[in-house]
Amino acid sequence: MKKLTLVVCTLLLASSLSFAGGPRGSAQNGRGQAERRAQMEAARSSRLQHLQQLNTLTERYNNASNRNKPAVRTEIRALIATQTGTEITQQREILAAQRARIDRFEARILETEQNKEAHINRRLEEVLTSEGQAQLQNRIQMLSQGAQRGNSRGQRAGRITRACRTEKSQVAEGATRRAERRGRQQS
Repeated sequence: MKKLTLVVCTLLLASSLSFAGGPRGSAQNGRGQAERRAQMEAARSSRLQHLQQLNTLTERYNNASNRNKPAVRTEIRALIATQTGTEITQQREILAAQRARIDRFEARILETEQNKEAHINRRLEEVLTSEGQAQLQNRIQMLSQGAQRGNSRGQRAGRITRACRTEKSQVAEGATRRAERRGRQQS
């Protein structure tokens, strides 16, 4: 389950990144996001159904007589085996989709490297148009809003680290004050 979660998180993170943005990349991301949402919803629904069935069977097992427990245990095992097979299939599908995305990403990088001058000139012309400047301002605004909210992992980690340091220093200060009080009481 942890591996599936890791793969899904990686998929979501990678899908949120875009290379050399622009209208073409945005349209592809929009379609891909809708498909991924539908797939994730289907997987969530399937997982919920499995857990509910598993819960029902474990309750039956707990309430079963010692004579009936082996039969219920066999049902539970079969359900878990089926779900495990489904998870493996889903993980393979996710992996195949990731590989395809990586291949497309590598192809775009290679294309940009091969046509670097043309790419630079095209981007220059885009940026110099009024529409391109509006898009640039929009991107700057979106990125600055994200930075202000502290959505990046580094900023979150920094806040957590600072909070831990603050807590540690407060604990240390408390220990120092207690030691000072004990020193005064002993004097």
